[in-house]
Amino acid sequence: MANRPEEIRRFWALLDMPIDTAWHHLNTRRDGATDMTIESLMFSLRRGPEALTHPDTLNRLAQLTERQLQEVMTRLQNFMPHIAPAWKDADLDVLAAVRRKL
Repeated sequence: MANRPEEIRRFWALLDMPIDTAWHHLNTRRDGATDMTIESLMFSLRRGPEALTHPDTLNRLAQLTERQLQEVMTRLQNFMPHIAPAWKDADLDVLAAVRRKL
């Protein structure tokens, strides 16, 4: 399992939980955005920086803590080519600037 991307490990971990525990895990706000919000954000950011023009994407981005933003940025740099192009440093700078304005 060590060779699988982090998203797949999280998915399998959710499948091992009882349904009510998984729902609670995905929908309970701790500090910042829920896991479900982060996954939705990651899905929308597959479109590249132009996704930052969509209100739903901006709403999700605004919910992130600083730590969550750093994790999202790391994941964006590690996109697999068959899923989406990895984000470049300049794209991440735009993302961070947009997040600061929210």
